[in-house]
Amino acid sequence: MRAQRCYLITRCENCKIPFYFKALQKTKRCPNCNKLLILSKLNILYKADSAEEALRIVLKLKQPDESIGIIEASKIIRDEEF
Repeated sequence: MRAQRCYLITRCENCKIPFYFKALQKTKRCPNCNKLLILSKLNILYKADSAEEALRIVLKLKQPDESIGIIEASKIIRDEEF
């Protein structure tokens, strides 16, 4: 997977809402609270090969806990990968 086509999923450090961004991005404003986030300082939860896949993961994370289900274990980022 090439980094420029990879999308990463994290949560805002301020409001905890999940969102995705391109792997090469440095900063992003939280879509919920508008806080400017330095992406390299955030914990990465998942990776996705496309924006559509990243959106699906974010939508699942936004659902109440009992309806999240299982997201593929292969999508979980380990600390040693980044």
